[in-house]
Amino acid sequence: MEVEGQYIPTCFRNKLQDLIQITSPLADFKNITRGYQLIPKEIFYLSEWIIKYAKEKEGLFINGGNDENICKIKDYLDTCQEIPKNVGLFIRSL
Repeated sequence: MEVEGQYIPTCFRNKLQDLIQITSPLADFKNITRGYQLIPKEIFYLSEWIIKYAKEKEGLFINGGNDENICKIKDYLDTCQEIPKNVGLFIRSL
């Protein structure tokens, strides 16, 4: 049995030391640029969103999220797109 597939890099399951060195979106894996950041941009984007929109929410990081919402969060982070402000589903997935 042969199995084929294409690996698409993601910030999930990636080493922090690697994420610190990648300055371009991971979704654009053919044109990755390298540099240096103090913290991975993905952690910065997610932290910034939590501070702006979700820091007062009860149950944050306590209840599990569903796979579909987690994939949406991953896609926003991998493409370096701003996470929408009014996305309550993200709060339930963190």
